[in-house]
Amino acid sequence: MPMPGMHRGNLARGGARRASFWAARDGRARIDREEHMDHTGYGRRRIGAFGAGLALGLAIGAGVALLTAPRTGEETRDLLGRQARRLGGRVADQMDDVRDDLRRSARRGTRKVRRGLARGRRFVQDAADQYVR
Repeated sequence: MPMPGMHRGNLARGGARRASFWAARDGRARIDREEHMDHTGYGRRRIGAFGAGLALGLAIGAGVALLTAPRTGEETRDLLGRQARRLGGRVADQMDDVRDDLRRSARRGTRKVRRGLARGRRFVQDAADQYVR
């Protein structure tokens, strides 16, 4: 009896995935996987090895960084503080420039709207004058 969702050509388009889903749903694949994991401990060993390698790498990296640092901690903090203040000043200057540009654009836009309204009023007045004549 074919499994639900299985028909000709499905293997190429994910039918194998569906078959493993149904096997897992029935519990067969889950039991096999659990027996394999309990029997070999493979999954736990891989996770433990990864964690140990990560911790060792972090410790070695921190040690190398401390040994090869070109400045003391106080010098580094001072340098970072100076750079942050300089960056803050540049950001403030850029914000002032943007604010000035926006104000200039708003004034220009306001003038254009006023001119358009004045032209519209003249047009309406001319049309009304011609209609009255």
